[in-house]
Amino acid sequence: MASAKSRAEVNQIGVVHFGLGPIGRLIAQAVAGRQYLRSAAAVDRDPNLAGCDLSELIGGAASGVRVTADADEALRLDAQVVLHSTVSRLSDAAPQLMQCISSGKRVIISTCEELAYPWRTQPELAKQIHAAALEGHSVVVGAGVNPGFAMDYLPLALSGAMAEVRSVTVRRTQDISGRRNRLKEKLGIGLTPNEFQRLVDTGRVGHIGLRESGDALAGALGWDLTRVVEAMNPMLAEAPAKSGAGGATDGMVTGVSQTLSGYVGRRLVLRLILELGVAVKASADEITLEGEPGIQMLVPGGIQGDLATAALSVNTIASAMGAAPGLRSMAELPPARPGPPLAVRS
Repeated sequence: MASAKSRAEVNQIGVVHFGLGPIGRLIAQAVAGRQYLRSAAAVDRDPNLAGCDLSELIGGAASGVRVTADADEALRLDAQVVLHSTVSRLSDAAPQLMQCISSGKRVIISTCEELAYPWRTQPELAKQIHAAALEGHSVVVGAGVNPGFAMDYLPLALSGAMAEVRSVTVRRTQDISGRRNRLKEKLGIGLTPNEFQRLVDTGRVGHIGLRESGDALAGALGWDLTRVVEAMNPMLAEAPAKSGAGGATDGMVTGVSQTLSGYVGRRLVLRLILELGVAVKASADEITLEGEPGIQMLVPGGIQGDLATAALSVNTIASAMGAAPGLRSMAELPPARPGPPLAVRS
């Protein structure tokens, strides 16, 4: 007769970790804290990680899971879920996602920002991924805090208590002084305004995913946006600011202010404001929905980006396990939750 421990192990959901950068490691830590999950394999292209036990990267007791650079090797192992965390651009992530789908995995959850809602901006790639997922009986989801939750799923959830929604405004302000240096580099912190603008002109600076948040929210609310206006401006230092990557002196970039305005005809229905910087006075998330009845929500301190993205990736497993195959948005799934998948009632 099987022991209680072995029965629990049999019922665990196997997970393949695809990408072990800062977010990927936080995801692996979150998986280690869920009794209904087990890490089955780990893949990362960094040659310095090859052969490492996963526990060497996330702490805790030895796991027996060795990191490999061979994705096919990792995907052959017994697991139902892939937690993918490698790149932000969908064109770069698509071959990896197709590889995961081809391996027969039931659920693939990715932190790729452009996967959160690609149907408006990258319809051909979205169609290809959706078709492959349908054929492979896989559920593919782009999950994260932003896009994925703070500026789209959360206001959508609040709208459920409204008879009519006329407009939505979301302002997300984040002090990133304690966040990873790679994020600060992506935002151009420490550059001069001219250097920053050159990167803006070539699409090499700023937060990726604001458009996806806007499209996801508009689509879920039934708004067919006829015009979308995006803007990106640097936040500049008025006094020396700590950037974690050398500091920012007077007149240098300390962060980014990005906005998205969505219109239906001439009517402004959607306004997203994202401020990320190292000299931000106070982090907060603010949501205002105008309609009947109007709703306002304030999250003092804001939702911490890295930890929340890792949590949402792992917590979406339970929601995605019961979803229909295909490329799905967060709005199509039940709310993410820390617990295991719910049993279906007969």
